Amino acid sequence: MATTENNFTGNGSRLSHAFTFPYLNTSDVLIGLKIGTGAEQILDTTKYEFPNATTLKVLSTTATDWQESTGAPKSAVKVRIHRKTADDNVASTFYPGSAIRSSDLNDNFIQNLYVTQEARNITTDSTTIAEEAKVLATTADTNATTAKNTADDADAIADTAKLATDRLVATTSNSGTSWTLAGNNTNASTDPKGVGYAVTTAESASSTANAASSAVGDKVNKDGSTTMTGALPMGTKKITGMGDPTAAQDAATKAYVDAHIIDEDNFATDSATKPPTQQSVKAYIGTTNYTKTEADAKYFSADAETIESTDTWSAGNTKIATTQAIDNRIISLTTEVGGFVPIANETSFPNTNPDVNDGAGTLVSIKSIASNFTSSGSGVATIANGNVANSATVTINGLDNSTTYLAGYGMIVETTSTLHTYAFHRLLPKASEVTTVATNNTNINTVASGIANINTVAGNNTNITSVAGNEANIDIVAGELTFAEDLGLVSESLTASSGNDINTVAGAITNINTVAGNNGNITTVAGVSANVTTVATNVANVNSVATNIANVNSFSDQYKVASSTPGSPTSGDLWYDSANSVLKYHNGSSFITIASGLTNIIEDQTPELYADLDCNDKNLTEVATISGNNLQIDFGAIA
Repeated sequence: MATTENNFTGNGSRLSHAFTFPYLNTSDVLIGLKIGTGAEQILDTTKYEFPNATTLKVLSTTATDWQESTGAPKSAVKVRIHRKTADDNVASTFYPGSAIRSSDLNDNFIQNLYVTQEARNITTDSTTIAEEAKVLATTADTNATTAKNTADDADAIADTAKLATDRLVATTSNSGTSWTLAGNNTNASTDPKGVGYAVTTAESASSTANAASSAVGDKVNKDGSTTMTGALPMGTKKITGMGDPTAAQDAATKAYVDAHIIDEDNFATDSATKPPTQQSVKAYIGTTNYTKTEADAKYFSADAETIESTDTWSAGNTKIATTQAIDNRIISLTTEVGGFVPIANETSFPNTNPDVNDGAGTLVSIKSIASNFTSSGSGVATIANGNVANSATVTINGLDNSTTYLAGYGMIVETTSTLHTYAFHRLLPKASEVTTVATNNTNINTVASGIANINTVAGNNTNITSVAGNEANIDIVAGELTFAEDLGLVSESLTASSGNDINTVAGAITNINTVAGNNGNITTVAGVSANVTTVATNVANVNSVATNIANVNSFSDQYKVASSTPGSPTSGDLWYDSANSVLKYHNGSSFITIASGLTNIIEDQTPELYADLDCNDKNLTEVATISGNNLQIDFGAIA
């Protein structure tokens, strides 16, 4: 029998107690203290500690009936260190698709083993108590038989004495009336009513009664106390199955006592000199012992409440399973659930259905897709020569419609009841890419902290593409903020946002979830990856643009490049007419061409000089009339 407890006796000074049984959690190890035959007291877990894995130490406490002020159990106090494994929940819980660790399985099996061992020990203790009770009941029955025989003998003696008095004969003399015996034959056959016979019989009955009294006295106190001594100690044990006398039997017993033993008044009060009444004994037994029916209802019954390996499993709180039955149950459930089958790639599927029942439920893990494959418009992909034997076409249902699954990614699929046909479960990332993400967690954090800007950028994909195509001009604009401010297109200052540092991807899980929640936008950005790369190399300018996205959007609305007139123009809009290579502005009613400037003085119909005209040794030809009140001509020196 497995050890689930160790017992000690207190000495008033010992605090630490080493125990020898294994356990799962320290909360499963308890300490109980007991004085004599009293009830066991289980200490609160705050009153002891574990100096090491196999030692329990009682802490100092206020002195009690059980303990000294140091916490040490007092002398003669029984100390029981025992295990009571938690059975409200299993030690480990598994979920579909999660990893199954051997340590978790072992913990569950060990938990079941420990609970079973503890239950078996309780059953053994109950059996021992029942055997002791059986012996006590047998002894009590023997003593009762002896007492009854003694009472019968005493009754016979009384009858004989009565018969003897009938032989007395009255005679009269001068001195008065006297009584003489009719006979004194001690032979019962010749003189059954003889006094000699009565005396002999009485002496024999007295000897028998004395012997019975001594025998009973060795077994039960004769002073009426409720605690049995000698060879029949009761302690806290209970005698069951004896049954209670009926009302008629009680009345018959009382009548017999009234007529043959003692006066009824002597039964009125229990005392040291008077035996207890039958009713008081019955009342005591009724409040301190269990009947067989009560014991069966309260305690474990090994035959009726045990599930053995050959029994049908029954879930409930009224039965205890053997370890073999538990093993069989776990194997049965595991078989029903299915298994996990790893394969190298999409052309290494098993030749037969890997599910134990040739049905659904078993997961097949593709370590790495070897070649790209694309699903149909209904989410179905077929892989030629997809099994180990390279002879069968494998079908995978439930994929995204018209989607290409790239080589290097992993995939988990689930078996169906149709051979070589599987249901898509999930796509697994490339390990190398996960590592890349982990080593670039700072950039990921920057992107996550600027998710609002990313969403804004994703919502302006067309403008971003235009911006990416005009990278040189953007750089000029970013470097010439004063000119941009004069045009009213951007605000006075442009600043780039910054993100928090993250040591690991796991530490940035909130940000990653945020990115995952914007999968649609990320997909949009992924569709313009070349432009995103360009933006990434100019992140300072992108941040400037993102910070002033309202102005960027305003510029996109006010400036158009098209070969035809833009629709819904407003006053001040600019339009570069790509068909005619001219820049136009809208005056509120129509677009007006903006002149490129004077290339010849002749194009100025009303020229004016801002300062003196210096001919720089050149001649004025074809001069017409010169007029003016202040005309002065300086011909210089005449040679």
